[in-house]
Amino acid sequence: MTNNKAPKNAVLNDLELQAGLKGINPKFGDFVTRVAGEVWGLPLIDQKTKALIAIAVDIVNQNHRGSGNPFTAHINMALKQGATRQEIEELFLFMCIYAGFNKVASCFGTLNKIFEQSGNRQMISATRKEDYAIRDQNGKLAFYVLLWKRKGIALKLFYDYWKNVHGPLCAHLPGQHQYWQFHLDRNEGGIWPTVENVDSTCPEEDRFNGIAELTFATKADFQTYLQAFGILMADEHNLFGKAIAYNTSFGNSKTYIDRIPTGEPNGELGVTKFHVMVKKSDAVSVEAFRRYMTDTFAPAIVQSDSVLKFRLHLLEEVDNSRPNDDGVCRYEPLDKQYQAAFEIAFANPLAMETFFASQEYAAAVKDQAHYVKQILPFPERSAYTFVYDGKMTLAGQCSSKVADLILKVGATNQLKEDVVSLMNGKQNNKSSLGHYLQGVQHFGVTVDDMAQAIEFYTEVLGGKLVVSESGLVGDTSQNTLFQKEELEAIASGIDPDTLDIPHLRSAKEDALDIKFISFGNVAVELIHFREAGNPNANKTSVSSIPSHIGHVNAMHLSFNVKEGIDLNLFAKLLEEECHERGMTNVACNRIVRVKSEAERKAVALKYNSFKFWHEKGDEPEIDWSDDPMEGWSLFYCKGPSGEQLEFNQVTRKVKESFRQGVKDYNEANGTSFTFPEAKVANYLSNGQVSQLSDGLQTQQQQQESQLQQAGTVLSTKEVAEQQDAQKKLLTQTKRKNFMSAQFPGKNADLVKRLFSRGEAFDSAGFITFFTDTPVYQFGNFEVCLDKGSIKQSADNFFSQIDAVYHEIKMIWELGNVVFVEMDVLYWRKDGSMVSLPCFDIFRVEGDKFSELRIFMDVNPVFDPSLPVPSSASVLTVSQGKQLIPPGTMRRHFAEHPEGQQRVAQGYVPKWALAGPKWLIEAETPASSEQLTAVGELAQAVIARDWAKVKTYLTDDIFYKVGSGEPRYGRQEVVEFFQETFQNIAVFTGHKVRKIWQEPDIITLEMDAYYEMVGSNKRVTIACCDIYRLRGNKVSEWRVYADMSPWQTTNDVVASKQTAAIASVN
Repeated sequence: MTNNKAPKNAVLNDLELQAGLKGINPKFGDFVTRVAGEVWGLPLIDQKTKALIAIAVDIVNQNHRGSGNPFTAHINMALKQGATRQEIEELFLFMCIYAGFNKVASCFGTLNKIFEQSGNRQMISATRKEDYAIRDQNGKLAFYVLLWKRKGIALKLFYDYWKNVHGPLCAHLPGQHQYWQFHLDRNEGGIWPTVENVDSTCPEEDRFNGIAELTFATKADFQTYLQAFGILMADEHNLFGKAIAYNTSFGNSKTYIDRIPTGEPNGELGVTKFHVMVKKSDAVSVEAFRRYMTDTFAPAIVQSDSVLKFRLHLLEEVDNSRPNDDGVCRYEPLDKQYQAAFEIAFANPLAMETFFASQEYAAAVKDQAHYVKQILPFPERSAYTFVYDGKMTLAGQCSSKVADLILKVGATNQLKEDVVSLMNGKQNNKSSLGHYLQGVQHFGVTVDDMAQAIEFYTEVLGGKLVVSESGLVGDTSQNTLFQKEELEAIASGIDPDTLDIPHLRSAKEDALDIKFISFGNVAVELIHFREAGNPNANKTSVSSIPSHIGHVNAMHLSFNVKEGIDLNLFAKLLEEECHERGMTNVACNRIVRVKSEAERKAVALKYNSFKFWHEKGDEPEIDWSDDPMEGWSLFYCKGPSGEQLEFNQVTRKVKESFRQGVKDYNEANGTSFTFPEAKVANYLSNGQVSQLSDGLQTQQQQQESQLQQAGTVLSTKEVAEQQDAQKKLLTQTKRKNFMSAQFPGKNADLVKRLFSRGEAFDSAGFITFFTDTPVYQFGNFEVCLDKGSIKQSADNFFSQIDAVYHEIKMIWELGNVVFVEMDVLYWRKDGSMVSLPCFDIFRVEGDKFSELRIFMDVNPVFDPSLPVPSSASVLTVSQGKQLIPPGTMRRHFAEHPEGQQRVAQGYVPKWALAGPKWLIEAETPASSEQLTAVGELAQAVIARDWAKVKTYLTDDIFYKVGSGEPRYGRQEVVEFFQETFQNIAVFTGHKVRKIWQEPDIITLEMDAYYEMVGSNKRVTIACCDIYRLRGNKVSEWRVYADMSPWQTTNDVVASKQTAAIASVN
């Protein structure tokens, strides 16, 4: 029943017994252990017999009664020494003669209870053989929502609707890894043991009815879910009166143990389970409270054999900005918020009581009052699973009730893929983009007489004029509206200028006026093409088409895309989705002029939509601030039957105009239309744009992204200076006469593809990028005028180095010329590396290079004695600071389709095999705030601003260099820096080679530069720093570096000191 190995001394060797004695009173426990240990150590009577004698004495003295009695301990001692239950019961019968039947009878009841509890422990121990906690490990973040039913709805109806209607609706939203509903009983008190000075009373208003727990594998998945969350919020008012949503940060929802075989329940589990809410004490910080929960409370709980499951959530503060306007309260005052929650399960109530009486529970709550203010347990009545391991369960697909029927009947046909697809509305894997839209925004009609049309729609029909725009001309307008027609003409050999369409491009023939009229729930757009230069022209400058319904393209239909969706990417997704369905006529116009369908498809993503505002990096710069349409954006495309469609977004100033138009219409006509306000997190932008684009993002765009990250080393002024230096040489024009934009990206991509051949030492592939009569000049070397001599030159160069890498800072196009500013990194045969600044000029003919001139001094590659200061890098900016290397070519091999294909074919860049031996892997999007914090920490250390340094470190910062002594706390870390700078070496800067980022972890690979104290000699240390952050503060900082340059440079420094700081970043 218990431990089969008998202690040699039943007292001195039984630590569990000693702990129990000390639990009564520490001094008493020590005294009894010492005295009884001597007696039990006497040699002539064996330990088993002594234990049976002790039980006999307990019967005589009736020691089975009262708290702290030794009877149970003596029974356990006998069992541990090999006694059986039958032997103990025989002893009881024997004692009936000598102690009396009454005394033995009362002891028998206690004995039976002891064996019942022991049997329960055995049952629990058996269930502990399997631990299923690992199945929850991929759910890294949790969305933990406390839910109150709304007034006026019966509790049974609430639970039925929640699990059979609302639950499946939620399950269909994207991004989820797991989704459970926990239906709870009321917290009436009296179940959970009270701890002194910890509040366990639950006010009526705090008694919620259920918990929805959703987990997500990544932050991106969570954002995907939130973006689609609007449809779910619209259903919440049907059943919830209050919904308080907590989030957990990455890794802060953890299942410690789970002995329950069923991980995806659909009803009652047959166990005793609670969901317990915890408020921290006002006397401790959130960090200290969390350490108590994870380092003291949780480890003690999971040691108990009685606990089947323990899952802990460390909750973030509630986002009180969520709206309450639909009758559902989503606001929770700070004093009402919880900081943690845990789920705990037992096999049965007896196991629960055993746990509460255990030493493990006592250890868990020993110091609880110091850290915990309130603890409220809610019994679970049932649990339902709608998404599990990223897939919808039966309950998620067709409701909990239907799932239960399928399981009971055994209807396996319901599990087949075609039935599941049919029920989910996703036959043939065709997806819908409907969740990006919020309905039809307007209808457009081209009118002959604008003044007359305004009179009809406003004075006759009662519409309200919302916004007006006049005199739209230029390339952007022409391309947005009529590109499809022009491309079809070019494909048919027809001059587009001869087409019967308006000609806005020159600003000399036609101009466009538009007016929007609101009718409350939808708007009408009046479109009027007139003679350019004649703003007072009422009659149109274009011909009319017959007005009967036999013509299908007389008007256009416009859909309103939700605010926050990237309209450029939406256009790309729309086209891809339609083409997958065979609707090849659906093609979205670009806002730059192109000459073929291939060019239209290849144009950069940012040219998919026409935006009536200026974005950073746009050329030419246009001031839209005074324009009534500021905030409007759109793209035009054809529908599958050639019908003219528009997709728009209404934001900023023009949004206010349309909102006011709805209000005015309602007031004038007694209606109650609402203006669509759906706004979602912009998950279709930034990082995902680069992922979904075809690798055509220009180096200028990539550099702007790097400059944002370079806030770690640059001031705002310096970033602005760098961006100004990178602008193209384009002449600004007035808004209504746009320049024809350059077709971007194609030649820049050609350059990167050429570099990829060079970095793989593929000279044969390298020369295929040149024309038959090229001009190739490398520094002061002899010019190559044919492909053969280029190949010979490349082979000769490759034979003298181990690897080469192009760290591109800037790449931009001007006509058929491409300019590249970069550092070129060479790894010599002796293993050393040199980085040299370089500037390349490419001239392009068709899809080949006719000329390449490389401007650099390459001599240090072959003569290591030639000094090359680190500041020679093109990444050096003002005050000697450096930009973070963009890593463009590394991303090319990891992300570009051709780069990936060449690696698969064996054309691996040499830097992955020799030299640095970098991994070929995609970049992890970095948190700009955390990178900025790490960079500002570095600058504070360089400036020796120790007060500022402390602001970037947590109170309990852990700092360690290699195998050196760890440093704890902000003050100790700062003192270590000060001592190092004074006695050993001064950190002067660094050059970052690579940045990796996981959630709340930043890893930097770099060269760190030092000036030795005393000798003033400058040394370079190659190192890798790992930062763990809480928010934007560093909580753990580990440095891995080769410190030998310090030892050889400054022999007078003690060996202990040479394990000092390697770098600060």
